[in-house]
Amino acid sequence: MTTAIRPLGLQRAAAELVERIPALRRLVGIDDLTGRRRGHIGSICDLLVEAGIDTDRWTGIDIARALTLDGVARGWTWPSTDSMTSPLRLVAFRLGRLDWSGISPTECKVRGRQLPAESAVAAAYRLVRARLRQIAATEGVLAKPASAEHRRTLRVQFAAQRAALKASAALAA
Repeated sequence: MTTAIRPLGLQRAAAELVERIPALRRLVGIDDLTGRRRGHIGSICDLLVEAGIDTDRWTGIDIARALTLDGVARGWTWPSTDSMTSPLRLVAFRLGRLDWSGISPTECKVRGRQLPAESAVAAAYRLVRARLRQIAATEGVLAKPASAEHRRTLRVQFAAQRAALKASAALAA
């Protein structure tokens, strides 16, 4: 039996959704206690496809945020992970109640910053990677913290400058 390879954007959105919905973390991923694998991310990918979500426009973060906002608007809360009998069915039900044809938060954030023929999600990940590279590049350039002796010398210089300013202000007055 061969299965079609799922697009990277779909897999990434599913992984982000699992990261943000604790009940899904119990079904998919690595068990913290035993280190053994639980479930398969493909089940979450299938939920996203069945809900008709375009993961070239909607990230997992956007989807989780939309579910949260919808729940708040309806006065719903997520049940505890222990009380859920079928988290996948609950998430599928919640995903099916939303309209995914509108503009995603990611599309709003990257508007005007996309390269030609680049999806909104690809642009968002490109921008995040660029920012992380920038942070990593500047971390090594930063000077080491000043020694106690250096700080003491600067305090003495600053105090002398302030004393000189006060003295000149007193003479001028």
